[in-house]
Amino acid sequence: MKTQLMTTKCCKCRSIRVNGNWFPEPTFLAWDVIYTHTYCPECFEQEMAMVEKYFQDKPVNAIVCSGNRIIAA
Repeated sequence: MKTQLMTTKCCKCRSIRVNGNWFPEPTFLAWDVIYTHTYCPECFEQEMAMVEKYFQDKPVNAIVCSGNRIIAA
């Protein structure tokens, strides 16, 4: 049985995290890798800004915590 590497891929820009560092996808290609998905730090900031902008003028029905941010939902 072959051991497979599991690593994280950004679901937006497709960068890959290896040992805590993010690399553009073409610099790290491996066919025997299992990917789990999240946001890289840059894409996370962009997405959170879009979420905050969306909820900016909406009535507050709930509070959502995401990392160190609190967003009205």
